[in-house]
Order: sequence, then structure tokens, then C-alpha cells
Amino acid sequence: TLGKGTSFDLYFPQSKAPSRQIEPEQPPVFYATGKGLVLLVEDEESLLAMTGDFLKSIGYEVLSASNGTEAVRIAKVHPHAIPIMVTDMIMPGMDGVSTYEQVKLIHPHIRAIFLSGYTENETIKEHRLSPGTAFYQKPIGLDLLAQRMKEVMDSKN
Repeated sequence: TLGKGTSFDLYFPQSKAPSRQIEPEQPPVFYATGKGLVLLVEDEESLLAMTGDFLKSIGYEVLSASNGTEAVRIAKVHPHAIPIMVTDMIMPGMDGVSTYEQVKLIHPHIRAIFLSGYTENETIKEHRLSPGTAFYQKPIGLDLLAQRMKEVMDSKN
């Protein structure tokens, strides 16, 4: 009826065949790949292992550290330049920014991606992050981490 809408009734024959559920096909996931050396600093052991495995799977060589002190020690003994560090912000002992500052004294051209479970405003205020710093709140999706890694590694700054 004009202005009131239309209704339809559909009738299908009943089947005696058992029903089967069809799983939707999941499209393949493609992550941005890269190459180069990464210093990964994370105090949560399972996150350190998972993130390290993921970064390796997309082409990076990973140096893993479970805290800031260990990251600085690795940076001191590693014979090659380390171009990027991915670090947790809040860790026992040395926080992520202090770790980055110490490692930057050893590897002056290193860039960083900071991760934290705390909100961005709290973390930036409390830990001296300057505007424009590569900061991401946890949990970070693997696709976003892969993309940001590639962007930071490809940037000239």
C-alpha cells in the first residue's frame, strides 16, 4: 500500500536432510613487512615472547629485553647500530622513556615506539613524551604495530 509499506511471506519446502552450518571464509591477513634490527623491551614475559615472535615473522631481527637495564646492557654490547626500539612505558626499575634516553646515548640514531596500558594523556604527562612521539595504547593490534614499525623504519627522522 502506498505510504504504508509492503509485506511478503516466503514459503520454502521442508527438507529432511540434516542441516549443516557453513563457516564464513576468513580473508587472509596481510601484515606490513619490514627488515632490520629491533630492540624489544617488555617486562611481561608472555607479551615479550608473543611480540618478538610476531616481529620475527614479518621480517625483523629481534633483540629482546625484559627490562630497561637489560636493554641498555644489550645496546652496549651489540656490534651493529640498532635503528628502532619498541618499549613498554611502565616497567619496574627504569621506565620506557629513561631506557630510550640511555640507549640513545649508545645508538644516537635509534627511534622508538612506546606502548602502554595507561591512557595516552596520563602517560605523556607523567613520562615526558613530546607531542608527535610514536605512542600507542595496549593492547595494540598486530596489524597496527606492523604498519607503525614500517613507517618508523622508513622515516628519515
